[in-house]
Amino acid sequence: MKFSESNGLNPDVIVFLQPTSPLREAHHIQEALELFSNDMDMLVSVKETDANPYYVLKEENEQGYLESSKPGNFTRRQDCPKVWELNGAIYIINVQSLKDGPISKFSKIKKYVMDEYSSIDIDNEIDWLVAEKILEVKTSQD
Repeated sequence: MKFSESNGLNPDVIVFLQPTSPLREAHHIQEALELFSNDMDMLVSVKETDANPYYVLKEENEQGYLESSKPGNFTRRQDCPKVWELNGAIYIINVQSLKDGPISKFSKIKKYVMDEYSSIDIDNEIDWLVAEKILEVKTSQD
């Protein structure tokens, strides 16, 4: 922020787009910007996750046994609340919030939901292969 301000740039918002999200499209960014408002710290893109912490995610306790990651009295995964996973495609950050403290301290974060295919994030070779296949299929349909 200091660099941009010293060069006469005083943005209210930062839009951070990671290059590892190749299936994010312009309409996703536009829709996310339309959801953002100055009363929030940040808006992030997400996808609904299959790894629900109430049911399928476990943490190891001090004795080495697995316990539910988040306690809840659910007998079926389908009864658990929806859980959202950051997909890394879009971050819209309120500059004043960033000046006030680190992102890890933000409390007013809202979501922009993206589908699973658009949420592909390339972190390894398998992700690359999946993205290539999706693009191949999509190109053949156009």
